[in-house]
Amino acid sequence: MNATWNNLQNMLIGYLSSMQTSGLIQRNKFESVCQELSNALQREHQAQQLLNEQSSQLEELSMRLNMHTAEELEKNATISEAVKVSNVFLFSSLFLFVCLFVCLFMFNSLCNSLPVPRHTTLNNYWKQLVGHDIM
Repeated sequence: MNATWNNLQNMLIGYLSSMQTSGLIQRNKFESVCQELSNALQREHQAQQLLNEQSSQLEELSMRLNMHTAEELEKNATISEAVKVSNVFLFSSLFLFVCLFVCLFMFNSLCNSLPVPRHTTLNNYWKQLVGHDIM
């Protein structure tokens, strides 16, 4: 794009120079037009620099966004996995509690159905039921 502006400026300067040489345009008018062309070229160059800077900033923001998105996805996956593990632990604990409750209920029913002599200790009674000491 810069080369196009330079070519256009050179063409116009050549055209104006031939007009100035032939007397069709005054010298101060020629210099004024050349100065305007130079100013326009500088403004175009500044605009191009600003566009390049904005493009670089946009790329950097895009990379940051992608990085944060990846981190967010990883964090969500970790949380999801933690919730799954927590649920498994909770249901396992609940299952063990229910099993323990059923065992205690059955043991209580068994104890209530068997006659226990008053002089028998709990350890002796347990030994009679299962064949070994409690501890």
